[in-house]
Amino acid sequence: MRKQILISLAILLSAIAYCQSGSTDQNFQKGKKAFKAEKYQEALAYFSISIGERQPSEAYYYRSMTYDKLGDSCNSCKDLRKASFINEQEYLKLFNQKCIACFKIENVPDTLKKLYPEITKLKIVHYKCISDTVVFGIIGQEPKTNEIELNLSVKSREESNNEPIYTIVEKMPSYPGGENAKNRFLAENIDYPSKATSAGIQGTVYISFIIDGEGFVTDVKVLRGIGGGCDEEAVRVVKLMPKWIPGKQNGKTVRVLFNMPIFFGLSG
Repeated sequence: MRKQILISLAILLSAIAYCQSGSTDQNFQKGKKAFKAEKYQEALAYFSISIGERQPSEAYYYRSMTYDKLGDSCNSCKDLRKASFINEQEYLKLFNQKCIACFKIENVPDTLKKLYPEITKLKIVHYKCISDTVVFGIIGQEPKTNEIELNLSVKSREESNNEPIYTIVEKMPSYPGGENAKNRFLAENIDYPSKATSAGIQGTVYISFIIDGEGFVTDVKVLRGIGGGCDEEAVRVVKLMPKWIPGKQNGKTVRVLFNMPIFFGLSG
């Protein structure tokens, strides 16, 4: 009798699981249909329901593409990252291509050479929609190299006032209003240089700057440029930025070094 009850219960649970799976698949298929029809808000709703029910990697991927079509690159990258956690091999490469900016610096600053004398180059990795960056030191020469993540929470350089400059602190500086407000400020204030327009120049300018203890933007420099007046325009606009909320280390406001990509793109 007990065996019969257990078998009946197993059949019931299987039926429930099948119904839930079928419901998830139905919502996912409705989402794909809406996506193909360019009804992106409707597709977003269906994919979100599907994810809430079962969290399949494919639903995260399609919702990522839907966010992309709606112009929300931050949520698009978040979903692509989640898809890569579930199915790393298939989606991690896409995440790295779409959501990470990576470049190398051949000349290692003397301050870092003192800390890491074996390093020959630096690799800067910037994640989309995250203000912070990760810095890796490259040891050796091609093809035999390896990388180490650098701990840059220590003093990076000193000026005459002997106040250290940090790259990672307990509470990082933040733009007033957040990332969306910062991106809106840049979009509203950047003027595409006529020289770059006529020459068809586009790409990403990488800027470094320091947020001081009062939140002011200082020491703005070009890490890597694209020419055509875009480098100078990026510096000009960054210098126009309002005061940030300063970073803190051990409860005190400190100066923090930032790296920020600014994209120049020609429409059409």
